Amino acid sequence: MVNFWLNATDINFWRRLFQKWFLFIVLFGLYVPLICFIFLSFNEKSTKGTVPTVLGSFNGIQNYVEFFTTSLDSTNVGPSLVNSLIIAFISIPISLFIGLLTTVSIWKNYGKGQKYTFLFCNITISCPDIVQAIAFSFLFATLIVPLGINLGFFTVILTHIALQIPYVVIFLYPKLSKLNINLLRASYDLNFHFFESIIYVILPSLVSNILGAALLAFTISFDDYIITNLVRGGVNTISTELYSMKTGIKIWASVFGSLVIVGVTTIVLGFNCYQMFRNKNKENA
Repeated sequence: MVNFWLNATDINFWRRLFQKWFLFIVLFGLYVPLICFIFLSFNEKSTKGTVPTVLGSFNGIQNYVEFFTTSLDSTNVGPSLVNSLIIAFISIPISLFIGLLTTVSIWKNYGKGQKYTFLFCNITISCPDIVQAIAFSFLFATLIVPLGINLGFFTVILTHIALQIPYVVIFLYPKLSKLNINLLRASYDLNFHFFESIIYVILPSLVSNILGAALLAFTISFDDYIITNLVRGGVNTISTELYSMKTGIKIWASVFGSLVIVGVTTIVLGFNCYQMFRNKNKENA
């Protein structure tokens, strides 16, 4: 205690203390709201079916049981969730394919066009969602609707592909740029075609990055509301269903959000453990 008061006037002491606890404070601020959100999902719902904001009315896993037995069937949650999954599982492979071809094309041409590609990707990422939503709605109203194609799954999938491609390109290229271009040339000497070279030479080196890009693209697709809402027509997604709640957060939303948090955390931790285990085996080999 005496040492503490002696060091209290030392600026370097407070600087070291701040550096030591800074990361903990940041993580505390990030994860405490998520932990509280999960705890609230175990509260008994109010008379309006919303989440009570006061802890104390704990009812175990009853809300989770009702979510799977009642909410998915009696509300629009089930169909909206299915629609979101369909849109994500269609748009993600297409965006990964286009993004991978783009990065490979830049890489095999020794970075030619990288500057302009990244410029357009950064513009797309930095552009506000509301601006992109209006642009897409005008584009579809001008080119798609006159062809007899109504707003719906097709237009939502197109917008999600356009949203995901810049992230995929930026996510994949740093890893790909570290590979030796002679690997591609050697595959050509072995009579591999371009796509065979991608499958057997490039993809094995990009597995972790592709999985990360796929997870990021899934998050973007699952989370997007502003753009989806303007181009969806009569299609409901889980994001539009969540934003339609005007009388408070429904208990099913709290349960669903908690399941997503736990699921994403499990996937990320599992993937990190897999990478650590693989790197450890490489060091021991």
